[in-house]
Amino acid sequence: MTALEAAYKSLKVLVVDDQEIVRRTICGLLELLGIVSIAQAEDGASGYMEVLRVRPDVVLCDIHMKPIDGQAFLARVRASEADWVRELLVIVLSGDNMLDTIRIASQHHADAYMMKPILLDDLKKQLDIAITRQAERASRKGP
Repeated sequence: MTALEAAYKSLKVLVVDDQEIVRRTICGLLELLGIVSIAQAEDGASGYMEVLRVRPDVVLCDIHMKPIDGQAFLARVRASEADWVRELLVIVLSGDNMLDTIRIASQHHADAYMMKPILLDDLKKQLDIAITRQAERASRKGP
């Protein structure tokens, strides 16, 4: 088992999307990668509450949701008074590649931007990057 495969076993992921079928599909992909701790939320408001409850390592968040969208979710995360929330790794998901949407994600310091439909290999690459970043942040903070 590689270090990344081992890291997947302990990784906590939150999937925030207003479409149940999309959440289930992404959760299925995460399970294929060996991730067992997966939480779900249906919009930005419930997603933020799940962040506080679950303390995920990574959030996969749709940008276009109702009533509270991914932009509002990401703004709230980045404005948090808690360091661990503010520094949370957030991968924005979207069905469009419009420059304005990408710009919104960038302005709110999304860690990555993925186009839907999400493919297993692309998801794995983004999670590998997230795990590596998480390890780097932890090593900078020290024991």
